[in-house]
Amino acid sequence: DNDDDDDDGDDGDHDECEGASASASSSAAAAAHHDHGLDEPDDDNDVRHLRQLVAYALREATAKGAAGGVADPEEVAAEAEALADNLDQLDAAHDHLKALDLCRPWVDRADRPFELTWRIARTGYMAAEVHRRDTDTYTCPRRLEALGMALDLCKEMLEAFPEKSLSHKYYAICAQEFSNHQGTKEKILAGGKFAEHTKKAIEIDPEDATLHYMLGRFNFEVARLSWAERLAAKAIFGEEPPRTTYEEALQCHLRGHE
Repeated sequence: DNDDDDDDGDDGDHDECEGASASASSSAAAAAHHDHGLDEPDDDNDVRHLRQLVAYALREATAKGAAGGVADPEEVAAEAEALADNLDQLDAAHDHLKALDLCRPWVDRADRPFELTWRIARTGYMAAEVHRRDTDTYTCPRRLEALGMALDLCKEMLEAFPEKSLSHKYYAICAQEFSNHQGTKEKILAGGKFAEHTKKAIEIDPEDATLHYMLGRFNFEVARLSWAERLAAKAIFGEEPPRTTYEEALQCHLRGHE
């Protein structure tokens, strides 16, 4: 009997604890509802209460967006356009290192538009050229970092925007330039990619004079390959490298000059 009495006492204590916990939870919920200006839910008012909860969630999302949690697409577009204009001005002024510093916050952003992406790739390439000239070497770490960033962006553009001429143009430029600190095999492979993507870019935008100059330069370099160099290329690829003539190179340059 005493054991039964003890059990009854324990049950009473348990009931009191549950009651206290429920009371605390109810008080906390009431406080939360009061803080956010929500009415207490009841059986006859569930729909109105649900609407208040949805309205509160929307207010929270809006507040987070204003605080930087969620980017406003219109604001992103305006910021990207302003930076693109700034990069064009700095490119014209040959201030490529300053331009590169402005680009860095955007490099890893998923909301970066195409019109800004290709300009950042161009900036990386031009900044790499500045570092190469300043150090007179292709292996300068700052050159490799800037050019590697540009090449990664070009690969991203090729995957996301293969229909854009600029995707192929800057991939051709950056891939070829990146091979300059590598071995002969890598340079030859890069040359093939350069020709492939330059021709593809011309197909998309035949009015881009720079592309014709690029292809003309490639044709000139291939035309002047010696017999020994062509034999080495054949050993690597298992077939003859492309054959071009000085006349083809000249025609490309004339087309670009039109």
